[in-house]
Amino acid sequence: MTLITPAHMVVVKKEEKESLLRNFLAAALHQCGASPVKPVLRVLARCQASPVIKAVTCLQAELAAAGVEIRVLLAIVEQTGAAQAGLSIKGASVRHMADVRFQDAHEQLVIGQQSSWVGDAMRREPATRDSFEMHSGGCAVVAKRVASSFDKLWAIAAPGQPQIKEPVQPAMDMSAELAALPVEAASSPQVLTRH
Repeated sequence: MTLITPAHMVVVKKEEKESLLRNFLAAALHQCGASPVKPVLRVLARCQASPVIKAVTCLQAELAAAGVEIRVLLAIVEQTGAAQAGLSIKGASVRHMADVRFQDAHEQLVIGQQSSWVGDAMRREPATRDSFEMHSGGCAVVAKRVASSFDKLWAIAAPGQPQIKEPVQPAMDMSAELAALPVEAASSPQVLTRH
């Protein structure tokens, strides 16, 4: 018995991720053109350097021409000046998932009502390793589930520009500071007895 499904899992080499995502997104955008509903592009990415963000950035002129609303949700915000928070995508609404537990999620892309992509876990650096990805180019059921997952995360994510905190002082420096604190003279322990 052979199972036929529009969704399929593939292993993608790290060098091919961005181009495959660009092709998938372009095909999905073409498919959205026939729909009377204004398409929404939902992107859940590890960071602004993720291949999925780069693919969206490359196609932003086509997305704008099609009137696509873009929502970007980032798990990690890198300190890279103007490219901070992936705002190189014009007109995108961007939110940041402040809770580090969300980094166990998978990257996602949903466009319209038929096309979705689920990438590797966000805790894995996409530029250094191959990944398992699921492409679904014509399945409303899968797209609806992925969009629902995204929408739940979007609702609890922090809107606007995230605050980038200074790195925590290394433990060795802190232990040296603690060792320098004055210590009270040791006192003999008091024993309490119970009667």
